[in-house]
Amino acid sequence: MADNYCPECGGLLTFDVAARKFACKSCGLFLSRDELSEMRDKKRDQEDDKRSKNKERGDYLEWWLSKKG
Repeated sequence: MADNYCPECGGLLTFDVAARKFACKSCGLFLSRDELSEMRDKKRDQEDDKRSKNKERGDYLEWWLSKKG
């Protein structure tokens, strides 16, 4: 897996072969491959939503300020 970081804290993830799960050395998060994938997808979606809202606010502010001048 290319991204060996924890979606919760950003710590190093290692793969526990016996349990077939990923474990974070920093916060202790213990996830299967599917759970890790779902968690990363959810976090990516939240970041995309936040960026979209910030862009909408910026567009509105630009429009508002253009009407004032």
